[in-house]
Amino acid sequence: MPISMDALVISLRTRLEERRREQQPGTAFRLRQETRLDVQLDTRGVRAVAWNEYFFLINGTEWSGRAGPSLMLNFVGVHVPVTKSTAIEPGYLNQTIFVAGRNPMLHVAALFVTAHL
Repeated sequence: MPISMDALVISLRTRLEERRREQQPGTAFRLRQETRLDVQLDTRGVRAVAWNEYFFLINGTEWSGRAGPSLMLNFVGVHVPVTKSTAIEPGYLNQTIFVAGRNPMLHVAALFVTAHL
């Protein structure tokens, strides 16, 4: 089935987070950059989805770790509407944790639930 350009949506989101822990010194700041691709598959709202979210620590604290790259999440799945205001997104999630030495990578079967109130 040919895909027209109106069936393709690219989304970008940037967040700046201020993070604290009870009874721990320091405030950590991190940037989160998400890039998302949605491709319409049918007229009922079913979409193929792929997204990447990259976490960068602006400053390090004793509890948050050193400044620099921290975490990267990659997801590929399907967006399936359940009701007018809820949907599920089952798929594959790949998580890379940036640490000294070899970066551990986790492979996960994931299920996200979204609700618009």
